Parts: sequence; structure tokens; C-alpha cells
Amino acid sequence: AACLERTAVIAPHHAQKREIRRALNDAFPKASSLVLVDTVDKLQGQERDLVVTCYAFAASQARREPAFVFSR
Repeated sequence: AACLERTAVIAPHHAQKREIRRALNDAFPKASSLVLVDTVDKLQGQERDLVVTCYAFAASQARREPAFVFSR
């Protein structure tokens, strides 16, 4: 549990934050509340041992630049 308390997930948008929180709650109901999930603005200046970042792009961008979206 101590590791989870030092973990953060950063999402660029509030809607993504809500979806990530929902997914964590569904997958790990007892542990999900220990992981901090928030936007860059809210987490700025804080320290965590593990940080997971989430990125987003518009569907219209994916249609214009599919090679970028699917590149590894």
C-alpha cells in the first residue's frame, strides 16, 4: 500500500481524469483510492516515486496522422 500512496497518474484533461479514476475503481476497488489521479495543474510541485502520464489527441488528428498514432 505504501507504494501506491507514492504513485500518481497525470491526465491532461478533467474528463480523462474521471475516466482513469473510474477504471481504477472498477479494476482495484480497495486500492484505487491510494493512487493520486489528477491533472498536471493540480500535481505541479508534488513528488511521487512513480508517475504515469496519459496523453490525448483529437480523433480528427488520428485520421490525418495515422502513422504517428500507431508508431511504436
